[in-house]
Amino acid sequence: DFETLAAALEAAGLLETLAGPGPFLVLAPDADAFAAVDPDALERLTADPSGLLRQTLLHHVVEGDLGRESLGEAGTTLTSLVGERLDFSTVDTDLIVDDTVVVAGPDVVATNGVVLGIDGVLVPQVVSTALTADAVGALVALEPIRFDDSSATIRAESTSTLDRAVEILLADPGARIEIGGHTDDVGPADGNQRLSVRRAEAVRDYLIAGGVDADRLIAVGYGEDRPVADNTTAEGRAANRRIEFTPLPEN
Repeated sequence: DFETLAAALEAAGLLETLAGPGPFLVLAPDADAFAAVDPDALERLTADPSGLLRQTLLHHVVEGDLGRESLGEAGTTLTSLVGERLDFSTVDTDLIVDDTVVVAGPDVVATNGVVLGIDGVLVPQVVSTALTADAVGALVALEPIRFDDSSATIRAESTSTLDRAVEILLADPGARIEIGGHTDDVGPADGNQRLSVRRAEAVRDYLIAGGVDADRLIAVGYGEDRPVADNTTAEGRAANRRIEFTPLPEN
């Protein structure tokens, strides 16, 4: 069932490319594989057919006279048409791509190559990075996260902000984030350092409780060392008491 893939290839302007002389190996996600993609991520891909969607689909195509039998050896690595590697391995009797996606069927021989069904959608690093940048931009645009005075207790008014942060991160499973805690310079510096760590950890705990994988989140406290405003005014001190989200590279 490759109707969804065919529609995506047409939207991305790739049908003519794949009708070329080849030979090509096409790793073809079925309809269920596309249906399993997070709806928000899929929406961002389809909203950019000549960019993100095209790059994702090209990551499913390899030049060469290849088939399932030639990919079964452990450690086989190929380069997709987007220029990124695809790692194949055999687990029991299953042929696996990039440790997670299973090659689900036998060779389907075409006039210019082979099509192999797979049970997932492969996202290249270039696309994952773009989606991560989108996620961080959305996080930065959120309202500031407020805490009780001299405390790491998140105020009730900020729970809706953190709930939105959970939604953003769940919609972009490739995003890894540093949660940076910052304070003003009122009080001892060592106390501010400890407070900034506790506040960053409180935000991390909230996101994890909402379903975000703990491995994607790192909490760091910077204390009063990185002000963004003048600590001599009330407004400046308020601006310096903040949580910042910063993208991290993927593992």
